[in-house]
This record gives sequence, structure tokens and C-alpha cells, in this order.
Amino acid sequence: MNELILTYKQLCEKFNIPYLSGNQKKYQLRDLKQYLDYEKVGTKYIIKNIYEAPPAIMNNKNAITMPDIRFILLSVLS
Repeated sequence: MNELILTYKQLCEKFNIPYLSGNQKKYQLRDLKQYLDYEKVGTKYIIKNIYEAPPAIMNNKNAITMPDIRFILLSVLS
């Protein structure tokens, strides 16, 4: 993928995510790291890669990785 340079507002529009501020924006950008490889330069975001599948499933507080899900399913089913 060619690098894509966007402002935060453009990033939100492109990926159809809410435009936030403060701590919500900080957490949103942290969560986006699961889907995008990006670097912040000044007020711009350089998108280096968009992952085909996220490495983990996120809820509001905890990340559950795929090996965790397998372990939980095997525990319940056995």
C-alpha cells in the first residue's frame, strides 16, 4: 500500500468512525492500531498499512486475543 497522509478529521471520514476529542480520541487512536499501521507526524497521520484482519477483538476495557478465545471455547466444550 502506498502511504496515505490524512488529518484526524479526514481519517474519521475515510474509515467512517466518529470524530472525537480528548481522552475519547486518544483511546480511539489506540484501538485503531489494531486495524492500521500509522504514524503521527505533527497533526497528520501517515497510514502505512491497513490490516486485513485485526489481531484481537476489543471490548471497552480488555483485548481478547484469538488464542484466548480458543482456550475459553475448549474449556467450555470439554
